[in-house]
Amino acid sequence: MARLDKEWGSADGGPRYVDMELVADPVAWQLKYKSSNAPNGTTSEQQTEFAKLWVASKKRARCQAEPARIGAQLPTGVFLARIKMNCVVPDAEPAFKKLKAGAKPDDLGDGGRMPSADLMKQMAEAAMAAPVTHKVTTEIQLVSGADKRVWRVGSGDVQPETGIDQVSAVFIAQMLQSGLLR
Repeated sequence: MARLDKEWGSADGGPRYVDMELVADPVAWQLKYKSSNAPNGTTSEQQTEFAKLWVASKKRARCQAEPARIGAQLPTGVFLARIKMNCVVPDAEPAFKKLKAGAKPDDLGDGGRMPSADLMKQMAEAAMAAPVTHKVTTEIQLVSGADKRVWRVGSGDVQPETGIDQVSAVFIAQMLQSGLLR
């Protein structure tokens, strides 16, 4: 990972392709950068369990890239490469439905409240045990300067629901469809 960080990192101090902090401790990274989005009244235990759940939702995702070409130079001076990714992710919805059937109404989450810490712990365990069979097609966009030596994720025209966001969207949809979130 250190070699990738060096070779794929941004030479100009911009966003890096490999976030070493995320690689080293994904749960701590989630808590540091994503916990500010938690609804009011969320306990630190709920935030920790949510971070573990979020990491579990992506940990077993497997993606394979299709061959891609580098596009023409954009008016901004950068080159854009769009890489189609064929992924499979855990299909946790059946397990989530079983959890929902046994959950108390107060344990469930909704627009203003996270699920209970105990329920999220069970959800993370279910996500880790679920079969990796749900197919997802997504795209990652990489940009580089004129020298094409250093590539980094993103572009000026990144579309919503691309890259890892598409994997997350599937997981959220599974939670909603199961009834664990109202």
